[in-house]
Amino acid sequence: MVVVCVSREHGSGAVDFRNSLAKRLGYRLYDREIIARAAEEMEIHPDQAEALAETADPTLVERLVGRLTAITPARLGELRYGDTSVDPPTMRLVIRDTIRRLSEKGATIFVGRGASIVLADRKDVVSLRVVAPLANRMHSIAARRGCTQFEAAQEVEEMDAARRRFIRQ
Repeated sequence: MVVVCVSREHGSGAVDFRNSLAKRLGYRLYDREIIARAAEEMEIHPDQAEALAETADPTLVERLVGRLTAITPARLGELRYGDTSVDPPTMRLVIRDTIRRLSEKGATIFVGRGASIVLADRKDVVSLRVVAPLANRMHSIAARRGCTQFEAAQEVEEMDAARRRFIRQ
């Protein structure tokens, strides 16, 4: 069975598209559930998992300082070789692994989270991108949120930038 990966521009109408596609094909739909499952595996709250996944990788200095400040005398005896806390790169690896595992079931639609990149090596994957003119996206968001066109434009710009950062990592 084919796996479908849907990427989208914010405000492009992809929510309606993906819901209709899943219903029509009878496929399982994974969007925010990807994060929820990855969070469950890491034993953290889904909001924390999402924030970690979208956080830029720390620099070497930030990682070293973070590790040093996390070591307290009380924890010193608990530390073991390979002991790591959940950091952005780890969270992204868990999300990728979650996507790969869920894709093995086939008949699945993934929305976002770089699924088309994660599954790019598979021949049974169809990748789709939902786009719309900027004016339509702004109008859609303004109507949905009850905000001004200017606020909607800012939201589009912020979300597009955040998605580009996520994909680059």
